[in-house]
Amino acid sequence: MSFLRDALSSDPHAPAVEDADGVWSYEDLGREAQGVAGRLISAGLEVGDVVALDGPLDRHFLACIHGVWKAGGVIAPLNERWTARERDRGLEEIAPRWTLHDPKAETSRQNSHPIPSDLPFPEYGEGETAAHILTSGTTGRPKIVGISHGNLRASAMASKDRLGLAAGDRWLGSLSPAHVGGVALITRAALLRSTLVLRGPFEVDTFIGLIREGGIGFASLVPTMLFRTLEAWGDSVVPKSLKCLLIGGAPAPTGLVQDATEKGFPLALSYGLTEAASQVATAPPALVREKPGTVGLPLSGVEVRVAD
Repeated sequence: MSFLRDALSSDPHAPAVEDADGVWSYEDLGREAQGVAGRLISAGLEVGDVVALDGPLDRHFLACIHGVWKAGGVIAPLNERWTARERDRGLEEIAPRWTLHDPKAETSRQNSHPIPSDLPFPEYGEGETAAHILTSGTTGRPKIVGISHGNLRASAMASKDRLGLAAGDRWLGSLSPAHVGGVALITRAALLRSTLVLRGPFEVDTFIGLIREGGIGFASLVPTMLFRTLEAWGDSVVPKSLKCLLIGGAPAPTGLVQDATEKGFPLALSYGLTEAASQVATAPPALVREKPGTVGLPLSGVEVRVAD
């Protein structure tokens, strides 16, 4: 089981990531990930080792994530917004064996050292851990949750069915991989052969520009991001190229949802949690327009029980 293998075997020339420096195909991403995996294995990484990743979400960070998985490791992305104290506490919880401090340097060195050129994709079992993610700590001190390869694959397929996702979709890389929604965004893109559009940390003006020029069809936002977008949007018509804004991470106020839908933004409201590999229940845009505020039914493979 590999998040990249299917894309490489079915359509290696499809665009995997687009940023200010241009476009990488899945073949390009796979080659860069191969280089990272080879160096990690040569340095002594063993299957199951936890690798902390420190840096901004760009094409090089993305290659390192897939490279760690190809080497058999477990990713633990660090949050760029942590204070020094939060970072120390996070590293204490994660306890990584390896830390990649500069993913860009890791990928740029691939031609300076001999590396294995034919590393096979590892055959992960569904229950094997893919990522260590810290919870948000809403009910106490943040804790580590191990997310498995099977968890992430099942989440991606269930999201695909609920939202009608397809190969070629263009998703804004709007969430940090330090959160489960950011990891799910990355794995879902690879499994469905979507394109990740990366423009650095979320900026309202950049986001609005991408929407208006048809540069993205999908984005995952927290309610605060949506609020800031509506404040700056004005009265222009939302283009039909924008298919879905997946809203989660916190409850979306009813007034915010109504304002967004009245302006023509296609919202999908979602409830999720780290332990469930992101989405638990999601209402697609048509249902949100009909019943603002609902998060819909649980996704396929998810069971929900109401309890005191």
